[in-house]
Amino acid sequence: MRRVGLVFLMLLAVALGALGALAVDRWVPTHSTATGLHSFVHERLQLSPDQEAALETLEARFGARQRALDLQLQQANVDLARAIEIEGRNGPRVKAAVATVHARMGALQDATIDHLFAMRALLTPAQRERFDARVTQSLTSQPE
Repeated sequence: MRRVGLVFLMLLAVALGALGALAVDRWVPTHSTATGLHSFVHERLQLSPDQEAALETLEARFGARQRALDLQLQQANVDLARAIEIEGRNGPRVKAAVATVHARMGALQDATIDHLFAMRALLTPAQRERFDARVTQSLTSQPE
């Protein structure tokens, strides 16, 4: 019977980790929003060579930061799975692990927002108007 309980806890931990990943994908505007926005900026806003160079620098810096934050979030999900396995209930360890996952998700979202504003600062007023409209559209559209 103990083995069945352990298997159940492991499956629950995997399911919760997947749920965490799904939550990030749904509610944190990172990869798809930022990638789509980068394409939009490069392809549709007719950037000057100076803007292109500055944007490349920003994107490289953000890419490194984003990868680090993604790894931290992945580790937080692993820690949550372990807490669930160890504690076997929604106790203090699990609650602390959930809080860490939420903090990592928030840090990723904050970094993404900072990056969006850094990109925006490189644009002319006319480009900024189109950029703002695209950001609003990306954040308010319903997922497919």
